Amino acid sequence: MRYALVLASLVASCTAPSGDKPETATTLSIASGTLLGGYLPTSVEVATTLTVTANPEAAGLPVTVTTTNGTLVGASGLLLDSEGAMLASATLAFDTAMSAPGSAVVVAQAFNVSSELVVELVAPPTLVPAGGPIAAGGTIEVAVSNTLPSDEVAGSIEGCSVVTGPGTHALENQGDISGAGLTPLTTKDMSRHPTFQITADQAAASGTTVDVTCLDVYEQRVTATFTVTP
Repeated sequence: MRYALVLASLVASCTAPSGDKPETATTLSIASGTLLGGYLPTSVEVATTLTVTANPEAAGLPVTVTTTNGTLVGASGLLLDSEGAMLASATLAFDTAMSAPGSAVVVAQAFNVSSELVVELVAPPTLVPAGGPIAAGGTIEVAVSNTLPSDEVAGSIEGCSVVTGPGTHALENQGDISGAGLTPLTTKDMSRHPTFQITADQAAASGTTVDVTCLDVYEQRVTATFTVTP
């Protein structure tokens, strides 16, 4: 399990109308910790720090934080604390427990000011094709994907491990990765998804299998089996 707890990558802020009393919140922002790959996983429980900041006069005000997805830890009874003359702040955690793939909209509110943060939650990777037959003497290209935008998928995939049977091979830009353990993928298809190839010799016996396991940066995994056919 990996935890992303470094401050501030995604930030949203809002400013209240002028004329509010000095002891009220006039500005408010909420930021998440740095997210590996720019997202959080749904099948692995991970927590990241959320930091709410406001103008220094807001110290002591209660702040309400809600989310449409995932779980907030430490949100009950949350108060903005003084951080000196520059700002007031409060921290809590966003946990992926009870989350579903999609966006989590996190809203912080103090006095009449609110701020919104969107966190993407992503399910384990998928393989295309997701296993199946490979003809003796044939080659198939396997792509690794997930629900992130196409140009962000490669950065979210840790790599793939391929165990091949007699007469079969797994090929990537750097060569044969059969039995090499978890290997980063450098080849990409037209959609910019990481890819590798599986080949079967003409003499490969029917029923020979190739087992594939791919992981993302949170160790969410997908597995598939390809089987040689005549």
